[in-house]
Amino acid sequence: MADVEREPLSVRVQRVVKYLSRPLTSATLFYALYILGDEHLHYCRLFAQRLRTFSEDLAKALYDYGICMVVKELNLHAYEAFYPLYVPQEYVVVRGERVPVKRIDPAEVSAFWQEIYEEGGEKRVEEVVRECVNKVYPQYFPGKYETVRMLATCIVDRLNNQPQIMIEPRNLRENARWVRTWLEYYQKFKSSYFWDAAIRIFSITGKECEGWIEGYGGKNYAMIATVMREYSRLSPVTFVDHCFSLEHQTAVFIYKLATSPEEDHLIGCFVKAKKPIPSALGIIFALRALFNAARRGSEEDVRLILRCATSARQDWVAFGFVDIGKASNPPAGLRLRQLRMKSEAFLRRIARLL
Repeated sequence: MADVEREPLSVRVQRVVKYLSRPLTSATLFYALYILGDEHLHYCRLFAQRLRTFSEDLAKALYDYGICMVVKELNLHAYEAFYPLYVPQEYVVVRGERVPVKRIDPAEVSAFWQEIYEEGGEKRVEEVVRECVNKVYPQYFPGKYETVRMLATCIVDRLNNQPQIMIEPRNLRENARWVRTWLEYYQKFKSSYFWDAAIRIFSITGKECEGWIEGYGGKNYAMIATVMREYSRLSPVTFVDHCFSLEHQTAVFIYKLATSPEEDHLIGCFVKAKKPIPSALGIIFALRALFNAARRGSEEDVRLILRCATSARQDWVAFGFVDIGKASNPPAGLRLRQLRMKSEAFLRRIARLL
């Protein structure tokens, strides 16, 4: 069991809402602290300590958020998007290329499970799930029983409209209820096999069973579960960075909760558009711009991240006039002292407010 799972539920819910209702601010601050505190980039003991503290708390929030995302996908969508029978793939030729024909839609899948449930109840649903799992994974593996039970339980619960919850929060007031609901629902399945079982379930796509139809579950959620499984084995900084590289079916992994209006200012720092962009799209574009900049790590990318970090609370510190230089040749002397003086109090204030 991960250390975070021993904490009170109220603490965990509050932490997830705190960071994930402001995903762009949280991610921007993380990379700014990384640039200023990492020993290979621009080491400063003060920022190194803040990086450790901030990343430890953020990693816990992302782990719990990962639990919510995985159990949400299983409960809300398995009954309408996981088809346990084999469907031969058909193709059509488009411009000389073979393109697969998508033949199953969610209405067909939900009708299938409804008929199975009406025919033989929960026991029959579990039998059908077990047959599918045995076809895909004919050999025994630790956690096989939990894999079958988890998928069958999620399907039956959703057919009975349990738990009663909106698909995703529509405003900030709903964030805490959404997080609490899925963390509580996770208690049904909590075991040492949970993440392995989730990975195996989401990996059933187009094999001996049709598995997850397009647009649901599948490899994106298998990767989310894989990263969550590594939580206790990775350093908090590495875990957070891995989480920021994940995507679900429609957007980046960390964007699912309703977001604070304060994120809108930061969107404009990353995305320059001639016309106003809806907040939902703007956050996605801005997060991808941030993550791409963090992966490239050029001098201009570093400048961008630091400029945006200092405007996260609509304040401005003139990072742009500081010569970041190359990673192997960090700035020194007066400019470095100015950088530390101008950023120290400001970044501490942002971290405290998050």
